[in-house]
Amino acid sequence: EGKNVQLSKLGHDVFKNCSKLKAVVLPDSYEEANLDISMWEGCTSLGHITANSGKVNFVEDPSNPFKFEQFIETVPDTFYFEGMKNSPLYETATGKSIAFKYLNEDVYEITIESNGKKAVYQVNSSNELIYCDISSGIEEVEIPATIGPYQISSIWSTSFQGSCSLKKIVIPSSIRTIEQNAFRGCHNLQTVIFNEPVNVTSIGTNAFQTQDVFEHKDGCTNTTLEMTPT
Repeated sequence: EGKNVQLSKLGHDVFKNCSKLKAVVLPDSYEEANLDISMWEGCTSLGHITANSGKVNFVEDPSNPFKFEQFIETVPDTFYFEGMKNSPLYETATGKSIAFKYLNEDVYEITIESNGKKAVYQVNSSNELIYCDISSGIEEVEIPATIGPYQISSIWSTSFQGSCSLKKIVIPSSIRTIEQNAFRGCHNLQTVIFNEPVNVTSIGTNAFQTQDVFEHKDGCTNTTLEMTPT
């Protein structure tokens, strides 16, 4: 008795107001989809939800006032979903600007959308910004200080390289080092704002060599090399 029992369904309010709950890991045998996000109402300490199946997802119930906006306000700022890349849960996290960890990988990602354009940032557990993808046409970027549980303290050498449309960037106080070539080729970059410049201990060679362009990205409308960051 009790052998080979697999979880197949969760009760609607099974976790409601579990204020001390810190993490939930759903097994790969659990594949329930379209779960109401309100099931996490009151889970004020929830750090992450891991879905080992690629089918699990959370949605809003039109009849329930607890939406993703309330969910984001409820959980800690360090919260993240964990699951398979390109799964429905990944798409939900991306669309709601919620941090997402790739299952079995040291990659934490957040997508920030503004005026229909997206900026994707990835950090690892060493607090390094390892990847950034900016939609063509984005002119201003404010790097997030944290993604999920990890601060961004270092900007990798290839993070922003060749971002043609970028004109202004705000660097958070969490940044300690900027590696070589980090903004190389960002030939329209005019303004760089450091929220706490005293925290920066190292800026690598050619980090702001903006006029050294090896190629223009698709959609680049200004190929004139005359901008000088300030």
